[in-house]
Amino acid sequence: PTIDLVEVDTPAVTPQLGHMLPSALWQRLPEHFPQGDSLYEVRDRAILQLLYDLALAPEEIRATRPEPLLRDTSAPLGTVATPMALQIEGKRKAQTRKIYLPSPSRRALQAWLSLRSLHGPSAAAPWLFCSHRGAQLSTVTLFNCVSNVVVLASASSTLEQQGWQPKRVGPQVIRNTAIVYWLNHGTPVHEVVQRVGLKNAKGLYHLRHYLNPEIRLG
Repeated sequence: PTIDLVEVDTPAVTPQLGHMLPSALWQRLPEHFPQGDSLYEVRDRAILQLLYDLALAPEEIRATRPEPLLRDTSAPLGTVATPMALQIEGKRKAQTRKIYLPSPSRRALQAWLSLRSLHGPSAAAPWLFCSHRGAQLSTVTLFNCVSNVVVLASASSTLEQQGWQPKRVGPQVIRNTAIVYWLNHGTPVHEVVQRVGLKNAKGLYHLRHYLNPEIRLG
């Protein structure tokens, strides 16, 4: 039935706009990362810190393996060497990149690696982040890891009184917020594009409504 539709009769494609966290919530979010020493708390703290610092894509968190981690070669024998950089291997050329880890990510990831090495199923798992039984982290688990922290952080702030309510807030929203924060605080567009593994700035168009007026995506 659509074969005879002329161009003017074709429905316009609505641009898909991304979502991000309010600035006040973003600044305070790390305060609400899990602080305990259990396997899940240490794992989730490392996941959240990497998302926050590096704006990794959700699938990059799930698919990353321990082998590409670049570690401090001067670590004493018998200790878990501090991870210094993360090598991302993507399906697209732009996704393959080396990312140096800020100090919070180094500490959180080293704590997870140390605990992971003591837990048999995790130590034997091919994935950097895995379930208690060593299986690949599911999309639902990753989503809940992020969503629970955002809900907790928003409930402890004045944002609820201002009418902001978290809805479906998952890892992609963390990635979006980090990207917007970098751009609005002066990181050049081309650097952000490379940092997050995009082919070009078109991959940022869904966030343009959050950017400062002077920022041009081309």
